[in-house]
Amino acid sequence: MLIWGTVQVRNYEKDNERKWITEVIAENFQLLDKIKRKKEGEMDLHFDEIEKMEVVNK
Repeated sequence: MLIWGTVQVRNYEKDNERKWITEVIAENFQLLDKIKRKKEGEMDLHFDEIEKMEVVNK
């Protein structure tokens, strides 16, 4: 899966303990081909469906 967006990190305090939250704010996503393995432990990623990636700035 390929995700376009931002990562947001925030924190708060609960019961005198600081808690952290990390969120992925997705603007768009694309499902990719499966990972094809060359040898045990090695991976060859195939992103044949991705022709052009555009970054959208807000």
